Amino acid sequence: PLVLAPVFLACIALGPWGARRAAAPAALFLLCAGLVLSPWVVRNYVHFGRILVTTGTGPANAWLGHHEGAAGGQSLATAIDQARYLHEHPEQSGYRLAFDFAREHPREELRLAWRKLVLTYGSDDDAVTLIRGVRPRERRYLTPVVELRLRRLANAWWWGMLLLAFAGLLSLRRFSGRARLLVLGVPASWLLVHLVF
Repeated sequence: PLVLAPVFLACIALGPWGARRAAAPAALFLLCAGLVLSPWVVRNYVHFGRILVTTGTGPANAWLGHHEGAAGGQSLATAIDQARYLHEHPEQSGYRLAFDFAREHPREELRLAWRKLVLTYGSDDDAVTLIRGVRPRERRYLTPVVELRLRRLANAWWWGMLLLAFAGLLSLRRFSGRARLLVLGVPASWLLVHLVF
């Protein structure tokens, strides 16, 4: 809800009812978003003793995507090490460390942004890896043949959905300004999250 809120609020503001009458739908949207987020806020307050609107791991996740040796994807070992470091050094901010790295290494940031795009949109078979088992010596639940077929099926579905989305984008010129903002704004907001983290 936090990522998509600006897009939905902009669509409401551009609606045909004017600024005064847009206040009620905007307030309703914010109330619903608040209801969706409230379990996380309560859980974070109980767990961390302070109000956090989203996850408490945001700083560590940001740093995970922007550090020396980052590859654009997830590394569980690095994530654990960095989360431990931030826990042991509360004066440090994962967001600040990530921002400092991005500012000091602009070429590396461009490489990481491209890598994140490739990993985000290149395939959709991560679940097969989790089912198969991540560690080499742990019990395997899939044979190599079944694993290959599941990967092909998952990625075929994924690429089919991307092609349908692209076909939908080609028809955008027929949409109104508000509908165009919504259709482009939602994936753009989602993409921004992937590039930041």
